[in-house]
Parts: sequence; structure tokens; C-alpha cells
Amino acid sequence: MIRLLVLQQLYNQPDDALEFQVLDRGSFLRFLTLERSARTPDVETVWVWGGERLKRYGLIGEISASVSGQ
Repeated sequence: MIRLLVLQQLYNQPDDALEFQVLDRGSFLRFLTLERSARTPDVETVWVWGGERLKRYGLIGEISASVSGQ
């Protein structure tokens, strides 16, 4: 999920567009270490886990800062 959030930040994608890109791009799948037949996180999973859970614990800012620093 962290890798998914990295992609979301780098490409400035909303949750629904990120889901489409993961399903469409082989490079995203390789970065996420997923296969085409693997279950990919859907828009709801990204929203709940990435957006809500990390915001609640105050981690989204740290992750964003680390990605921006790279």
C-alpha cells in the first residue's frame, strides 16, 4: 500500500484514476510487485487505507515529505 501511495503522489492521481492506471500500466504493476492476475487494490481500499487511516495517525504528511525529498 505504501508503494501505491507513492505512485499516487508522484503522478498526482485521485483514487479512482490510480486504480485504472494500476490495472492499465505494466510499469505500475511491476513497481507494486503485482502480477496481472493478482488482486489489485480497488478505489475503496485506496481511500480507506491510504487516505483515511494514514491521515488519522498523522502519517500521510511524513510519507509525502519523504517522497518529495526523493
